[in-house]
Amino acid sequence: MSPEAKKIAAFLLAGCWCFGAVLAAAETPRQLEGRWEGEVVVTPGEYEVPLAVEITRAGSGPLAGTMDLPLRGLKHLSLKEVGLEGNAVFLAQPDNSGDYVFNGKLSEDGRTITGNRAHSGEIYPFRLVRVTEPEHQPEVRSLSGSAEALRAQFNADRAKTRLVVVLAPTCPTCRITAHLLHKYVLESIQDDRLRVYVVWQPVFSHDNREAVGDASMLLPDRAVTHFWADNTAATAFYKNYLKIEHPAFDVVFLYPPGVTWDANPPAPLSYMHRLESSGLPKENLFNGPRLTEKVRELLSHDGK
Repeated sequence: MSPEAKKIAAFLLAGCWCFGAVLAAAETPRQLEGRWEGEVVVTPGEYEVPLAVEITRAGSGPLAGTMDLPLRGLKHLSLKEVGLEGNAVFLAQPDNSGDYVFNGKLSEDGRTITGNRAHSGEIYPFRLVRVTEPEHQPEVRSLSGSAEALRAQFNADRAKTRLVVVLAPTCPTCRITAHLLHKYVLESIQDDRLRVYVVWQPVFSHDNREAVGDASMLLPDRAVTHFWADNTAATAFYKNYLKIEHPAFDVVFLYPPGVTWDANPPAPLSYMHRLESSGLPKENLFNGPRLTEKVRELLSHDGK
């Protein structure tokens, strides 16, 4: 065979191999099996409902799945229907008030599902991301009626930008706050100069240490330290600072580097809250993107 013929044959062989590879990739079936986590977005940055979906298939049987709703403290709710046709995804979660129907699209890389969730005439966008790492249960430290452990950690990190977050473990909006802190602040700002301290405390009848274990998984980030306070005495100073009549909860306090906690807790640089009925300023209502910008600003100043 002449050199020219060899070149042509090699070119044709390479072309066949590439075509075969593309064809094989195109014929690879899309898969939903695995764990997915995300949220339904009611009000971006302010009210986003977290959820998780676990999808399985037994042998060659139909797809099946369960759904976790951290906002309501519910796990492993059986899905009524799970479907995948092409890249179109369909999920149905049964409820006494009617099915929650998720119609979405699986991305080309198989890592995300985006679409709309419909229920009782209301339609909101949702997004799910495939999770490849196992769930991580954060350690929860005890405050034992005082804030000494929090004070010690706060001062140990005096060179860092810090957030002190006071939440109740079964409070629905507190769980949304935790989810949004993870999504907007901690996922977008992966900076060792940032620390977050979450104080879980009893405000409602079902608030206890066991509920904290479940709620803490909304903030599994390494930059977060979780505390459980047996009562609201450990955070009484925040109630006094805000000048409210009930215990402070669902509030985020921002501190710049260099601030220390001496005999009395320091005043925060700023704060955000969800206590609309407490008379606190509406301009301080919690918003994930706005909080992220405040944190970024402090970190940028710290870097100069």
